Amino acid sequence: MSVVVLFRNDDLSGASDVDHEYRIASMFDKYNITQTLGVVPIYPADSVHEKNGTRGVTLESNVSMVNLLCNMINKSRCKIALHGYLHRTNRLSNPSRREYFEFNGLPLEEQEERIRKGTLMIEKIFGFRPVTFIPPWNRMDKNTLTACVSNGYRIVSAGPFTPFISGLVPFGVDCDLSSFPRLFNSSLSSNNRIFIRVIYHSNKLCTEEKIRELDEVLRLIAENPDCENMTISDAVLQHTDEILMLNEAARYALPQEDFKDTVRGRIRITSRLFWFLSQAKRIERFISQARDYYREGEYNKACALNKEIVSTCEKLILQSRIITVITGFVCSLLLFILMSHFPHFYKLLYFVLTLFAGLSALSWWIATARDTRREILLFALLWLVGGIIGFVLYKSV
Repeated sequence: MSVVVLFRNDDLSGASDVDHEYRIASMFDKYNITQTLGVVPIYPADSVHEKNGTRGVTLESNVSMVNLLCNMINKSRCKIALHGYLHRTNRLSNPSRREYFEFNGLPLEEQEERIRKGTLMIEKIFGFRPVTFIPPWNRMDKNTLTACVSNGYRIVSAGPFTPFISGLVPFGVDCDLSSFPRLFNSSLSSNNRIFIRVIYHSNKLCTEEKIRELDEVLRLIAENPDCENMTISDAVLQHTDEILMLNEAARYALPQEDFKDTVRGRIRITSRLFWFLSQAKRIERFISQARDYYREGEYNKACALNKEIVSTCEKLILQSRIITVITGFVCSLLLFILMSHFPHFYKLLYFVLTLFAGLSALSWWIATARDTRREILLFALLWLVGGIIGFVLYKSV
C-alpha cells in the first residue's frame, strides 16, 4: 500500500518575505510536490502575542505575495486554507502561560464574524472560498467549530487529534520536518496505507541547514514510487472514512497540546503522582501499543484500544482519589497523636499545612492545562477531607 504525505505550510501572509517564499515554493516545484497553504488575511505587524496590538498587514497589500500564491495554486496544485483572521492572541489569552489562541473563549457571534471576514478577504483575492480552516496555534473550541460550519467550511485541521462536529471532517498534522525521514522510512515496510501529515512554517526555514532538511524530505518523497502526495482537501475527498478513523486513532496514540474536559487531561497529573499504581503502568502500555498501531497504519486497532485506555484512566482516577483521602487521614491522625503526647508538635502541624498549601499553590501556578489545575485543586481538597476525617475520629475516640 502507499504512504500518503501531506504538507501544511502555516503563516503565509502579507508580511511574508516574497523572495524567501519563492525559494521554498521552487523547491516543491522541483520535486513536483504540492501542499496546503495556511494563509492569514491580516498578519500582525508587531507581535502575534501582543493582545492589544492594532497594526496589521493585509494580504492584498502585498501584490507580489498574492501573485506568488496564485502561481502556486495554478502551477503546483496547491490549495489555500484560512489560517485564522488576525493570527493574534485574543483578550482571553495569557501569553505568559503559553496560552496562545485567537478564537478560544470568544462568543460564537464574534468567532463567526472573524471567520466570515477572513473568508471574504480570501474570496476577494483569489476568486474562491476555501474549504479548510486552520486555527492559529491549533487551538479552538466548540464555538470555533460551529462558526466554521456556518461559514461553509468542510475541513478543520489542527493537531494529531482534531476535535470536530457534524458537517466537518478533521484532518490535523502529526509530523515535522525533523522527524519525517524516520517516520517515512518505517512506514514503507507497512502493508497498510499510512498518512503522514507534515506541518512546517516556511518563514522559519531561515538557515541553510533548515533548507537542506526540507530538500532531503522532498527528495525522499519524490524518489519513492510507493509515496503519494496530495493536499488536505484532496485527501479528504478521496479517503474520508479512513481519515475519520485516523483522527480517532490519534486521540490517544500521539501527544496532544490540549486535552480540555477529557479523561486524558485529568490523568496528566495523576499518572505522574501515582506512577507506581498498576493502572498507571497499564495506561503507558496501552498508549505505547496504540502508538505502534498508529504508525503502522493499523488505525482500526488503535481505535479499539481507546475504550481500554479510557476505562483504565477512570480506574486510575478513582484509585488516586481514594489514596489521597487515606493519605490525608493518616497524616492528620499521626500529627494529632503526636500533639497529644508532645504539645509542642503543634509547630509541626503548622509547618506541614503551610508546606502543603505552598506546594499545592506552586503546582497549580506552574500547570498550564485547565484540567491539570482542576485536578491539583481536587487533590488538595481530598487530602484536606481525609485530614478532617482523621481529626473527627481522633476527637471521638
